[in-house]
Amino acid sequence: MTPAQQAAYTEAVVAESGGELSRISSLYSTADRSRRKVRSAIGETCKQQWVAPKFATLHWDSKMLQTLSSVVVSEERFTVVVGNSHELKLLGTPSYKYGSDRKCGAIIADLTSDLLASWNCTDNIVNMTFDTTALNTGSVTAAETRQGSSMVCLSAPRWRNHPDACVSGSPD
Repeated sequence: MTPAQQAAYTEAVVAESGGELSRISSLYSTADRSRRKVRSAIGETCKQQWVAPKFATLHWDSKMLQTLSSVVVSEERFTVVVGNSHELKLLGTPSYKYGSDRKCGAIIADLTSDLLASWNCTDNIVNMTFDTTALNTGSVTAAETRQGSSMVCLSAPRWRNHPDACVSGSPD
């Protein structure tokens, strides 16, 4: 339901129940603001109540996608997931832009570290999985530096072409 539909629905419910329409706001902007406030509160509650697994795997994968505001503009967006064999939690899908003075690996590592910290699971990560693109961008090395070097890195089968990518782990 769009904010405009929500506003119309609210107005119809109030009118049908005999309420005074002048006592409520049925504007699109009010419905949108209310929806954003409720969504934010629900998200914060979920974040506070979630308990990370004691030993968790960190996974990220990025894709070039069209933005929601324009089909002609693209952005790099990546998914950050944490979990174990019993539970997976999507921590976020941040976006970033190429063309800055920073390398993609450092940007991905910073955004991922921020998500881990905001979900209180930084200390629970014991290994990482990713596609081989992560090896080429340097995000694995950057993420290891931020997480400490006590993890095992796993990736797609081609990872053996990059034996130095995971300082702390070995596939064999």
